[in-house]
Amino acid sequence: MNAQTLQVDHLDDEFIDRIISELRHHLDVDDQYEDSDIEIAISGGGVDGQAAAADGDDDDDDNNALGDDQGEKEHAMPSYPIMEAPSPAFIANTWDNIIVPSNDEVQCVSVWKRGMELSKGMLFNNKDELQFAVRAYSIDKNQSYKVSESSMVKWATYCSKCEWYLWACKRKKKEYWEITIYNGPYSCTSSTVTNDGKMMNSKFIERQIHHLVKTDPAAKLKLLTIEIKEIWGQDVSYFKIWDAKQKAIGNIYRDWDKSYEELPKFLLEVQDRYPGFQHCRPIINIDGTHLYGRYEGKLLIAMATEANNEVYPLAFAVVESKNGDSSSCFLDCIRKHVTSRKHLCIISDRHGGILHAINGRTIDDWRGDNGHHRYCIRHFASNFNKQFKDTRLKNMIMKAGSANQIRKFDMIMEVIKRYNEEARIELDTILKELWALAHDNGWRYGAMTTNLSECFNGIKRIPCSHVIAVCNNLSIDVRQFIDPFYTLTERLAYYDHSFMPIHDKGYWRNVEGPRLIPNPAQKTGSGRPKATRIRNEMDWIECQNGRPSCGICREEGHNRRRCPNANPTSTSGSSRGVN
Repeated sequence: MNAQTLQVDHLDDEFIDRIISELRHHLDVDDQYEDSDIEIAISGGGVDGQAAAADGDDDDDDNNALGDDQGEKEHAMPSYPIMEAPSPAFIANTWDNIIVPSNDEVQCVSVWKRGMELSKGMLFNNKDELQFAVRAYSIDKNQSYKVSESSMVKWATYCSKCEWYLWACKRKKKEYWEITIYNGPYSCTSSTVTNDGKMMNSKFIERQIHHLVKTDPAAKLKLLTIEIKEIWGQDVSYFKIWDAKQKAIGNIYRDWDKSYEELPKFLLEVQDRYPGFQHCRPIINIDGTHLYGRYEGKLLIAMATEANNEVYPLAFAVVESKNGDSSSCFLDCIRKHVTSRKHLCIISDRHGGILHAINGRTIDDWRGDNGHHRYCIRHFASNFNKQFKDTRLKNMIMKAGSANQIRKFDMIMEVIKRYNEEARIELDTILKELWALAHDNGWRYGAMTTNLSECFNGIKRIPCSHVIAVCNNLSIDVRQFIDPFYTLTERLAYYDHSFMPIHDKGYWRNVEGPRLIPNPAQKTGSGRPKATRIRNEMDWIECQNGRPSCGICREEGHNRRRCPNANPTSTSGSSRGVN
């Protein structure tokens, strides 16, 4: 070793000694370390060693000792830990994701999976998870059990045919359930495989079909039944499937009563962010449908169409029934909150409630210059078909109503007179402008039905290509024959206002007035709901051949319950399949 090297080592030793002396002067250092494995830095040699023992005695090992020229003062120097790399938890911490490892709570999850044997000490998030696991385990084992105790903190079950039993409880400090006593597996045997679905309740089935109902709330019960059959091999009853679907809808869309309470807030939020329809065609289609949820009622709908035949929703109303009072209130709200335009055309069916709301009151909001009422031609012709039971007569009435020329209309009416004079006399008692396009004076804009998909088939006040060609040949401006509502300027004006997204529920404004609650008298009973809609030929599929036939004899004109060939000893419930 040369002199330069010795001089450098001497300078390094002096520098380290000065730093250590300053640290000892300014810091209160404890010589005692709880961990004997802490590594220390040795100046002058750079050799690692172990710290002194807890009793404070110095170690005579050369690896832990300083040079003799450092004096006894340096022998009393405390040990300092080496700076190590930060822990993974420290590196993962950011301002957006602060993690305090000491405060982390262990997430309790179920450790049971289908196919595993239950055992003592298994943990479950809640009681429902525990019950699902035990029920699924028993179904796979082709066994059944009985519950001996069930409360908010305890759940015990046993098998009546063997020594199998299980006891679980809820831990106080941790919000999870644990199997504390278990004697299994099942030791009893069965002579046959049970697949009647008796071990499945509606809550268990709801877990299996929840994703299907969430994807399609109108999923058929037959599809849900097949799903249970494929997964568990069980044939469940119609009522269990229906009840499970109702539970799934309730879990997805929350409580029924709460939804009624939030409905006014939602409508107010929509009203704040929805532009008017002053640039649409002045036509409003009004129709209603039945509600088939937990509470009965009717949903009234008012919709419009813009120049490009796109649907433009206007208003909705939930009412107890479709009558004069509810229809009058609905139309009054449209005038008050939606539009006050003149010469609005309302297309609807011939329901007595709507007729009373328009014609049976002293208020002329929908008569004269304010509005014009017209009948839906499909409902109008269907009423005659219901009365005369004649499909050919119904088709002739629809052709007469859709004729756009008076000459064609009179010709078809003459044919109806020769075919059924009684029907022609009754047609003459109804004002022609209410149902005939040829006598409409243009207020319909070619829309003949409340079915918007059919409204698009006939559009009036748009000149055909022949008219455009003639106008072009004669140097006539064709735009004078086109209604302003079909211009590009008006179409762009439909959506001139910004459609802002609806705020989260926490930001909805409170509605002044009484709290809206459902009518308990409208609550549906248990079991399969009764059909409230009277189905007729308008519900048939257009491509369907003939009328619906009987499920027993396959003949038309009656159903299976009124079939003369049905077995009188059988019941409709036993022969009915799952729909």
